[in-house]
Amino acid sequence: KLEQMDRGGNPTINPFVNPDGEKNRYNSRQPADDVANYLGPWSQLLEQGGYSPEEARKTALQCLPDILQYDRSRPASYPNGRALVDDVFSYRFAWLSNGKVPPTGLQPHDDMLPHFPYLGPPNPLS
Repeated sequence: KLEQMDRGGNPTINPFVNPDGEKNRYNSRQPADDVANYLGPWSQLLEQGGYSPEEARKTALQCLPDILQYDRSRPASYPNGRALVDDVFSYRFAWLSNGKVPPTGLQPHDDMLPHFPYLGPPNPLS
């Protein structure tokens, strides 16, 4: 019997938004039920980050249901799909704080390969 253990299209949503007691339950649920289950709690969390109630609801709906959107007519870059060089942690902090937490300035690796597996060789131990 297969059992769903993890899910989520938007990187970092579950660990950033759901309290510890909700993380496993969230992973066991289906995205079709996300708006009903999470719009209220996520909106309240976003209000604590500086959003008005209406802005918080609208912002929560950017990630609900939690599926990764992709429009082939636009370049792949979060939130339209996800590229290996996307700084998703900075995106999530800005999303949570209504832009008050700026990007960290982390730069992606510059040794990406043009073919699979795309990631360059591991960095040597210092």
